[in-house]
Amino acid sequence: MQSVLVEGPSRKDPNELTGKTENMRSVNFPGHPRLVGQFVDVVITEALSNSLRGRIVAA
Repeated sequence: MQSVLVEGPSRKDPNELTGKTENMRSVNFPGHPRLVGQFVDVVITEALSNSLRGRIVAA
């Protein structure tokens, strides 16, 4: 699980959000736009060449 700062909508899929981990890795995941600017916990589900994919951990 990674703490991710949500930056905004994904460039490739406007239905997904993008953010950065503490190590400055980009992570794309489904989520609501109201999360922009907040930290969320994300489970990494896939590692790609330039980014990570994940899903938000349900509270």
